[in-house]
Amino acid sequence: MDKARELIQHPFTLLVCRWILGIVFIYASVYKIEMPLQFAKSIYNYQLIPDFAINAMAIFLPWIELFAGIGLIAGFFTPGSIRIIGGLLLIFMAAIIITLLRGIDIDCGCFKEGIGGGASGDSLEATLIRDLIYLALALPVLFSRDDKFSIDYLLKNRRIVG
Repeated sequence: MDKARELIQHPFTLLVCRWILGIVFIYASVYKIEMPLQFAKSIYNYQLIPDFAINAMAIFLPWIELFAGIGLIAGFFTPGSIRIIGGLLLIFMAAIIITLLRGIDIDCGCFKEGIGGGASGDSLEATLIRDLIYLALALPVLFSRDDKFSIDYLLKNRRIVG
C-alpha cells in the first residue's frame, strides 16, 4: 500500500496528471471560445439550464476551463485550478447522468466535433467514463502536498538571499 501511495504522490506522477488534465481542458476550451453560439446550443440541448443563463455560461465557462488548464500545466495556483477542474468534472458528470436518466440522446458538446451538431462519436456513457478517468487523475493533484515540478513549489520554497 505504501508503494502505491508513493507512486501516486510522486512528483512525476503529479506532473503527468496535471499536464493531461491541463491539455484536455485547454483543448476543450479553445473551440468553445471560438464558437460560443454553437457551444450555447450544446448547453441548451441538455435542458438543464434556464434559457437566460445559457449565453453567459457559453461565454464564461470556456475561459474558466482555459485558465484552470493553464494553471495546471504551469503548476501555478494549482490548488485553485485543480478544485475548479474537479468541480467542473463533477458538474459535467451530474449533467450527463441526469440527461441519461431523462432519456435525452445528445452529444456532450465537450470538444470541437460535438459542437454545432457534429457528433464526436462518443456516447454519453463513454463521456461519463472518460470524465471519471479525468476525475481519478485529478485526485492525486488535489491531495498532494509537494508538487516539486510546479511554480507553486518554487515560490513556496524560494530562499531570500541577503
